[in-house]
Amino acid sequence: MSEHSRSVPVVSCDCAVGLVEAARRHARENGWSVAVAVVDPWGAVVASGRMDGVPPAV
Repeated sequence: MSEHSRSVPVVSCDCAVGLVEAARRHARENGWSVAVAVVDPWGAVVASGRMDGVPPAV
């Protein structure tokens, strides 16, 4: 590896889906409706979910 580069960890698709499900479960247990997005270090969406009752972002 070059002295001018670095390794950037990224989340796997399976892990991202698990994070979305865990967030939805936590929200449901607390009576919340949420939208969740897991992104990579560059801001690209890896997984997302919007619970019933959450309006789309404007």
